[in-house]
Amino acid sequence: MVANASPHDGMTGSLAAGAPSVPFAAASSGLIVSIVRTRAQFDVLEADWNALFARCAKGAHVFQSFNWNWHWANVYLAEADNSLALIALYRGDRLVALWPLQEARLLGARVLEWMGAPVSQYGDILIDPDEDARAVLECGWRTITQDLRVDALHLRKVRADANVLPLLQTQRSRIASRSEAPFLDIASAPDLATYETRYSSKTRKNRRRLARRLAEAGAMRIERLADGPDAAEAARATVLLRRATLHATGRVSPALDDARYARFFAEATSGTKPCGCRVTRILIDGKLVASAIDVTQHGARAAHMIAHDLQYEACGPGVTMVGDWVQAAFEDGIGVLDLLAPAHSYKWDWADSSVDVADHVVATSWIGRSMVVPYLIEVRPRLKNAWEQLAQWRAGRQARGDRAPACDGRAEANG
Repeated sequence: MVANASPHDGMTGSLAAGAPSVPFAAASSGLIVSIVRTRAQFDVLEADWNALFARCAKGAHVFQSFNWNWHWANVYLAEADNSLALIALYRGDRLVALWPLQEARLLGARVLEWMGAPVSQYGDILIDPDEDARAVLECGWRTITQDLRVDALHLRKVRADANVLPLLQTQRSRIASRSEAPFLDIASAPDLATYETRYSSKTRKNRRRLARRLAEAGAMRIERLADGPDAAEAARATVLLRRATLHATGRVSPALDDARYARFFAEATSGTKPCGCRVTRILIDGKLVASAIDVTQHGARAAHMIAHDLQYEACGPGVTMVGDWVQAAFEDGIGVLDLLAPAHSYKWDWADSSVDVADHVVATSWIGRSMVVPYLIEVRPRLKNAWEQLAQWRAGRQARGDRAPACDGRAEANG
């Protein structure tokens, strides 16, 4: 049963203070459910969300912080948009679980997705460690099916260790795609020198040779920037460089082509509501030749994006960049350097292991079963593959071979 009264009525900083008509429902577990639909209601969650995040977040929840999603809302959520569908679970006055969801339309159907798309690389729910996870999942599922009454869930980039996975397995979710996220177990070694002994001498020698060759191309400088106008501009330049590289090699990324993608990272690194986002860039004679964006939370660092100027490809600027990522991880006391999905071959040159990641689809109505699931499982992957092949064909017709290399390729430009 849904009631109009909030358990926080009259409390300073409460959800009700900014959301007078938020629905709440009492569950048999004693949990109180709030469905957050508007931006104003989302903003009021800040203190409660931050407190919950501090208590329960793991390194894999790097994209579930309030500040990260606040920047996302500024960029991707229209001011009058009521598509949010966050499920906030309270025990008394304490936020104990959060489902960061939004509602989208697909083929006319109502579909729940994670907040944060397309910039977030993992999706999950936050659960207070003192709570019964099963009760939280059951309460959230009842809210989805009885109150939100959507047609399907399309939850992308769910890790094999995610809090939400047991629910998806119980509901017999369909898998739209699978991938792996390679990672470096930085905490497994006391220092960088010890860590690097796991790589072969040939690999270490080749990496040093590439770094020297890159330095020989001109005056080289590596900069790490965060929380300020310089970082914001560097983040924007990183996205533009990555976009140019994809176009030149015939790959497709509608997310990167959207101007909001660059704007998001510029805002996330600006210093306003810091979310652990940072830029590393390599300059040769003042020219940007490689750049990368990472995000850090709770002792884990996610290597979100890396890009390099194709003229310097033979010098392996990406190898030097990842090497600096590893060095910085030791300097900053990071336990895990997550290279994220998909598991490209260059990531395996560095990684110790990986975690499975999958896109899950669950139908909750006849429309979901008959339209949404077939489209996401069968049709859309084929359309995406066809579009990528067309883009590669077009790129192959362009004169890419006349790019003058900025350095020679006597060293193997790989890991």
